[in-house]
Amino acid sequence: MGLIEIIHFLLTTLWIKYNYKVMKPIGYANERYLDSAFLALADPTRRAILARLTLGPASVMEVAAPFQMSQPAVTKHLNVLERAGLISRTRRGTRRECRAEMKAVTEVTAWLENYRRALGANFARLDGLLEEMKQKERTMAETKSIEMPQVVETGPIQMATLRAKVPAREIQMQMGALLRELSDEIQAQGVQVTGPWFTHHFRRPDEFFDFELCIPVATPVKASGRVQPGEWPTMKVVRTVYTGPYQGLAAGWGEFLGEIEKMGISISPEIWERYLVGPDTESDPEKWRTELNRPVQS
Repeated sequence: MGLIEIIHFLLTTLWIKYNYKVMKPIGYANERYLDSAFLALADPTRRAILARLTLGPASVMEVAAPFQMSQPAVTKHLNVLERAGLISRTRRGTRRECRAEMKAVTEVTAWLENYRRALGANFARLDGLLEEMKQKERTMAETKSIEMPQVVETGPIQMATLRAKVPAREIQMQMGALLRELSDEIQAQGVQVTGPWFTHHFRRPDEFFDFELCIPVATPVKASGRVQPGEWPTMKVVRTVYTGPYQGLAAGWGEFLGEIEKMGISISPEIWERYLVGPDTESDPEKWRTELNRPVQS
């Protein structure tokens, strides 16, 4: 699950909790009351007036004293607060007092507390998921899938080759058939295989894989159809070994290229990929080993 999906899930859950655990018990009448209360509290002057009245009753003139506004203007704010049920006004002789209705303030505070708990629980869960994702990223960074790259000089290797150009979407389906075609021809000619098979890509794969499939042999094969004799040339390469299933090879190559860039080495477009341990000899994909080579550009 991606980060956007996680946030969407949590906010959806929060909305459900809000409607069914907070608003439903309060009831529709109280919902209208809360609308009025929050509308009244949306104005900073009215919030300041309510804060003053929580300290004790006061007349309209006493309430208006700290503000640079006329008494009628203050009266309008008091009317809004009164309609919202947050204050009440009573007359004592000639004095008209305003007082905070603490029960109403307490109800608003209780509603906010319910909402805060629901919000806090969801964000706590979000924090936990984000921390879990970060931990996985740290673990992946600490557990490298490739060995430390090295620059090596290769010697010539005699090989039988089969050239192919395959659409990227078909490479997994066709690779097995191509390998059988090459292996069958080598066997038909009675030539001895001397090592694991490999591929030589003439350029980085994109929509097509333009490559030759290669098997090292003891003696040259005779050209037959698509099967041709060839030789792994003497060259200097940057080399590493990737361990894991073939589905992770792309990530392994990305890691390898990142290390090459750190080393400050220029490389050619060609790619040599040798399959040291694979499904033909090992059933556990986590133990498959693939040698990655990039020729050094002189």
